[in-house]
Amino acid sequence: MEKEGFVHLLIFSTYITVLTLLTSFVASIGIESLYERALYIRKILLTIPRSVLIVMRYLFAFLNQ
Repeated sequence: MEKEGFVHLLIFSTYITVLTLLTSFVASIGIESLYERALYIRKILLTIPRSVLIVMRYLFAFLNQ
C-alpha cells in the first residue's frame, strides 16, 4: 500500500511539473526574437530534473508515432 502511495505522488508531481512547463512554454510565444525565445526555453529546460526529461522524451516519442 505504501508503494502505491509513492507511485501516485510521483505521478502527481510529474503532472504538476508538466503543467508548469506548459505554462512557461506558452509564455514564450510572446517573445518575438527567436534568439531570446530559444534562450528562454533553454533556461526552462535546464531547471527540469533529468528523470522528468526522460519521461517527457518517451512521452513525446510515443505521441509522435
